[in-house]
Amino acid sequence: MKSIRGSPMFYTKCRRNESEIKKIIVKRGIVVNLSKKQKKQWKKRLGASVVLLSSVGGIMTTSLTARTVLAEENKKTVVPTTQSTQTKDNKKKDILVNPNNGEKAVKTKSVLKASEYIPVQEDKNTTVVEDGTLIPSKYEFNAQFVKGKTTVEYLGDGWKDKIPVQGGLSESGKHIFHNDIVKGETGVIYHNVSVQGEEVDLRIMVKDFTKLTKYDDAFIAFNDAYAIGFWLNSRMNDLTVENTYLKAGTTEEIEMNGFQTWSDIDWLQSVTLPKSTVDKVDQIIVSPDSWLQVQNNDDGSKKYAELDNVGSEDLDPWAMFTALFTGVSTFEYTFSTNKDLNAELTEDWDGALAWLGNSGYKPAGSEVPAPTKDVTDSDELNVQHNTLENMQEGFTFTVSQTIPGETEKFFHKSFSMTDILIPELEPVGNVRTVDETGEDRSNYFIDKSKDNTVHVVATEEALKTQDFYAHTYSFIFDAQVRSGQSLDKYLQEDGKYHFPNTAKTTIDGKDKDTPTTETVVEDVDTNPQKSFMEKDGSESKDEKIGKKGDEVTYSVRNQLPYNLAGKSLRLTDNVNQVIAIKPETVKVEVTDDNVEEQAPEKGPKPTSERDEKAELAKWIAKGNTYLNHSEAYDQATLKELEKAIEHASATLADENVSKEALQKEIDTLIGLSKRLEGKETAEKVKPEKAKWVDVTDKGTLTVDEKTGQIQWTMSDAGELSGKHYRMSFSGVLKEDVDFSKEKQEDGYAVIPNVVTEEIGDKKKETNEVVYKVKEEPKEETPETPVTPDKPETPTPETPEKPQFLPNTGMSVGTAASAVAIMATTALAGTAYIVKRKKFDKKGD
Repeated sequence: MKSIRGSPMFYTKCRRNESEIKKIIVKRGIVVNLSKKQKKQWKKRLGASVVLLSSVGGIMTTSLTARTVLAEENKKTVVPTTQSTQTKDNKKKDILVNPNNGEKAVKTKSVLKASEYIPVQEDKNTTVVEDGTLIPSKYEFNAQFVKGKTTVEYLGDGWKDKIPVQGGLSESGKHIFHNDIVKGETGVIYHNVSVQGEEVDLRIMVKDFTKLTKYDDAFIAFNDAYAIGFWLNSRMNDLTVENTYLKAGTTEEIEMNGFQTWSDIDWLQSVTLPKSTVDKVDQIIVSPDSWLQVQNNDDGSKKYAELDNVGSEDLDPWAMFTALFTGVSTFEYTFSTNKDLNAELTEDWDGALAWLGNSGYKPAGSEVPAPTKDVTDSDELNVQHNTLENMQEGFTFTVSQTIPGETEKFFHKSFSMTDILIPELEPVGNVRTVDETGEDRSNYFIDKSKDNTVHVVATEEALKTQDFYAHTYSFIFDAQVRSGQSLDKYLQEDGKYHFPNTAKTTIDGKDKDTPTTETVVEDVDTNPQKSFMEKDGSESKDEKIGKKGDEVTYSVRNQLPYNLAGKSLRLTDNVNQVIAIKPETVKVEVTDDNVEEQAPEKGPKPTSERDEKAELAKWIAKGNTYLNHSEAYDQATLKELEKAIEHASATLADENVSKEALQKEIDTLIGLSKRLEGKETAEKVKPEKAKWVDVTDKGTLTVDEKTGQIQWTMSDAGELSGKHYRMSFSGVLKEDVDFSKEKQEDGYAVIPNVVTEEIGDKKKETNEVVYKVKEEPKEETPETPVTPDKPETPTPETPEKPQFLPNTGMSVGTAASAVAIMATTALAGTAYIVKRKKFDKKGD
């Protein structure tokens, strides 16, 4: 009884233990002293109903029967008593030795003729595995049904839900009857079948089929639950299909290097490769004890068949063959049960189903492929080179190692993964180990990580477990740029920091390195901001108007770069001398909160060649992993995601879709992914809401009240890397200063303030903030009036006696006045006469 990662891979109507089987065998006269392997085979034959045996993603074939196998010929029960083997020197032993002269147990009359076949080991196109034979790692690709990621799309009309059998198997897929099949149109697409690297779809299209002529209810069914493959019911004889690899979500064919294994070929079944497929195959690999026979046909096709009508298990190397191919996008093959088309089914075999599916196992061991390494950030998924939005953004490394499907003979003795991060980076949290389905596999490994060394080792018990193989293990851990570390070593000419990382895996003592990833980021390069600060801590750059005696508080703020180790930080504020500084108020604080800073303007980002379709396919696959592990995430967001994936898938399928439309879908899925992971960009915090920590004492503060200079210096500011700082102080506008000497504007004295920030040898000045003070008019002091002296009392003079001119009767004073008047009149007359004469001479 087998299972795939906890999912049952088989169905039995009535399970019977060994004692019950023995009773049936004895009752029917069957010999009971069988070997352990023969008991297995007969237990398989005696299953009461359908038994599906499968491996992880495996290609296998098995007949599923409802009755004990009975021989039709002569109505005799024929039981094989020995098991065949193929010796290393290719001498074929008898497949069956039984009591009835070598007669074979058959389901119906078979069309196979042994004379037309040769042992597979004798075919010139066959490579027989020897000790130490390893399949080269370049053939690592194999399409697999990845639980939680792979989805199935049915092509064409006529598909019916479920499979018409009883039990759990009925829920494993859909079926279609032969009269509804349209050759070249009926088929399925298995979306996202790659376990690593580029996302790949596998389209399986029905090209042809035959059925038993006497029956009208032949059908095929495809598995959409846990494996890639299909069933034929007993009325269907064979099915020819075309496998095509597609770029995920599109109809664009892509060429792959890999392998295809057809296994568990038993009960007279066969797989035929047409010439078109044979020509594409590099090698056919078989086990030295293979029981397969080959028919080389005139048309160049090859038919690989089991001719002895015995059963096998899915991992039996003698019942499988593997084709290796390079650069192949499409190939055909035919799976057949090889019944006589005119035969009638016995009651015992009327409910039989025959299965063929994909397998990750081979008859030889595989060279382990090199591990892969990629990096993911908030908007880039599984890339080799990523660019961070800023130094604070975290990112995730994924180291993946495919462990090929191996039989016990090729199990590994040891396996470990080591990733030593450069000192400029640091791991965050624990290592998460998952397989290609996203299922946690940490129980297979021991985490021995320490400091900057991420180290995971597989347990001995896991390495001895069959289920450990045919998986890809991914070791996932978060990282970030280490603060307080000098980053100069990784600064390149483009002004950005380029951080490399390489991991390795060690298997059986052999190391293999991953490709090197590169994480690129620009350091913080924001401009210091000068502001007025209010009592509640809020800031404003608007000019203020006040008066003498007012108190004013200034602040300067910025985010420090990450590459600060070994560099000094100096803040200098030459305060105008009309402001009296309060030395006790000067302080420097820092915060880790996401306070908004002023970034310098930058030009547009350079465009790069991108495959938006491939990128969208990755995000759709990523989204499906959330949906398939829904218990761990917010349900409301998952509902949004489900609708977004449906819409994105339709967009991706549009052959004429624009790049803009694809990018819109990518952005939507990125946003939902961030929300589910709790990695949305932190909201900006206002300065007054941030949690500031006083670090004034970590540097040297000087305040010169005479010159007005404030200066704070920290000789090595490495411990403040990436933090936001704020220096603030308060002062009072002096009242005993003549503000008229300051710059005047509209009747106001202009008091500017600017701070200089120096980091190492790099200097920046802040914006200017202005405080305006209106010069109050001077009140003029009125002059004190002079008190006049007291006037002296005049001494009266003795009046003189009047004197008279002789013969006039006039006094001397009166006569003098009269003479003066007469003289004046005579002069005036003379002037007028002169002027007039001059005027008359002009002839006027």
